[in-house]
Amino acid sequence: MASVLIAEDDRLIAFVMIEVLERAGHSVQHADDGAQAIAILQKPEHAIDIVVIDLVMPGVDGAHLLAYCRAQYAQLPIIMTSGYTEEFVQTRLRGLRPDAFLSKPWRVELLIETVDRLLAP
Repeated sequence: MASVLIAEDDRLIAFVMIEVLERAGHSVQHADDGAQAIAILQKPEHAIDIVVIDLVMPGVDGAHLLAYCRAQYAQLPIIMTSGYTEEFVQTRLRGLRPDAFLSKPWRVELLIETVDRLLAP
């Protein structure tokens, strides 16, 4: 079982992700935006194993959260999600690379497979 942090401002999408990942045996925490995600990551009692980040969020967006994670937690696996194309997202990320990209709408099986693949030893 892994500890997953989801940074997603769309409550319905976040709810689906939480349900899917918890049913797959993972522990899940949710942040409505990048600032909340950073606060969760900074708490020592929250050992996060993987982060799923939506690109477009109010306040601290997914690009800034990805940059923060890469600077502070270089080995932390990161999945970026977006309704935009992967090419557009890569332009917006300015050279930073997530470990995986899931285009919205993603399949439930693909979310689980991607999380499990990135967590595999």
